Amino acid sequence: MRRHALSVLVLLAPLAHAQTTWYVDASGDPPGSGTAEDPYTSIPYALEQSSTQVGDLLLVAPGVYPGNLDVWKGVTIRATAGPLHTRIVPTKPSDVVTLTRNAPPFSRLEGFTIDDPLTDVGVTVYLQGGELAGCLLPENDGGAGIGVEAIVGLVDGCTILNGRLGVAIGGLTENDVEVKNSIVWGNEERDIDFFQGELWLHHCVLGVVGGCCYDSDHNVFADPRFWHPAEGDFHLAPGSPAIDAGDPSDPPDDDGSVRDAGAIPYDPTYAPPPEATAPGSSRRKAVCP
Repeated sequence: MRRHALSVLVLLAPLAHAQTTWYVDASGDPPGSGTAEDPYTSIPYALEQSSTQVGDLLLVAPGVYPGNLDVWKGVTIRATAGPLHTRIVPTKPSDVVTLTRNAPPFSRLEGFTIDDPLTDVGVTVYLQGGELAGCLLPENDGGAGIGVEAIVGLVDGCTILNGRLGVAIGGLTENDVEVKNSIVWGNEERDIDFFQGELWLHHCVLGVVGGCCYDSDHNVFADPRFWHPAEGDFHLAPGSPAIDAGDPSDPPDDDGSVRDAGAIPYDPTYAPPPEATAPGSSRRKAVCP
């Protein structure tokens, strides 16, 4: 089984300085100083500060965060309450999130819902080197209609839906992308569109995959069975093929079971709204290449 280049590099380069934790909370008093008592109120503002250095951690409280993100410093930006409670909303017509840094420590965005581009320009996430983890991309029909355009990096535990292309890996020979533990489904043309380079696609729930000559392991080609996707409810319903479909070598879910695929782990206690008395069907049928 091929190991992704990012996983290897992280073992080779230690942090240049001790990690600092900064805090961001949209409900605070702007602009804030980044402490737990006086958090920043804007993620872009937090990234712009000279005190925010490579290897730092930004802990983001629940809320709606306006602003396109260009994450090039090699920091981890983590939503403390996950994608159901933390949303990134673009404010200008370009890529909503750009992750750039192909050397450890990598730029990492974790646990957000990310809105699609404002106009016909840009993609939802442009992965030039970094890690996108635990993120929900529910609508990707704005801009170029692409959820994640990837050159180098890792997509781990994400749910990517309703665009033209879910994850697109284009025509560069240096492409080196790993997609794992994710649900990529319901995109109009293809859920994974691979042209050239290296792709390791494993432990995912998928629909249509285009391309050839990539590494593929333990993927499921089936409707992920969300409770009520037409109303934006992407909780996994009982019997979903995404339950326990993740990589068993990764840390387990909170209940101790093998991790689920996608950004929202299965919750057997979840009570859907009254109109979602039965799991909703997604709009695409699975096609195994």
